[in-house]
Amino acid sequence: MTVVVVPLHMQSIPTRNFVHMVHGERRRDAIIIDPVGDLDAVLADLHRRDLTLRGILVTHTHADHIGLVAPLSAGSDCPVWVSSREADRLDVPSHLLRVLDGGNSFELAGLQIEPIPTPGHTLRSLWHRIGENLFTGDTLFIEGCGICSGPNSDPGLLFDSLLRLRDEIAPETRVYPGHRYVYPIGQPFSFVLEHNIYMQFDRAQRALFIGFKMRRG
Repeated sequence: MTVVVVPLHMQSIPTRNFVHMVHGERRRDAIIIDPVGDLDAVLADLHRRDLTLRGILVTHTHADHIGLVAPLSAGSDCPVWVSSREADRLDVPSHLLRVLDGGNSFELAGLQIEPIPTPGHTLRSLWHRIGENLFTGDTLFIEGCGICSGPNSDPGLLFDSLLRLRDEIAPETRVYPGHRYVYPIGQPFSFVLEHNIYMQFDRAQRALFIGFKMRRG
């Protein structure tokens, strides 16, 4: 099935997140990833496209990625998938909460969802692969990667995650992060490998990566 990705740029919030709306080409059932921003605008977009929200995927539970999880879930009576170790940060009724540890694919809105554990930005961050599209939250941007600050992050784990995924993700896979800084989102993974310096460290350069990532400024 062809997967349609609709990135919504939430310029109304300071961090200008992307909220990703995903559906099958011939189905009107939709998934939303990391919803935040203007609730009315998101609902209007669903209505304009004649889409019914069937589920919400969360890459991690930083505040700028979960602002609309509770109201969208309640208003649509749809479940929310999140890492088991971050589920307690969501204000979602237990009957709508679905916890993930990665490794097990599942079907939602007629699409196959593959959660991929990517610890580093947070210790339980997840990517979600849907067809040939990869939703990376704050773990990987087209031109960089997420910060590692506080007790719930680890630059060494981030290095391990990026290195493993460099070997596993197909070059043609389209990458949809939670923020844009230089390049448009939706670039193929091959473009990210070429233009993102954090993806160019080799296995022997773990300490160098950590030092570079955690440099001042």
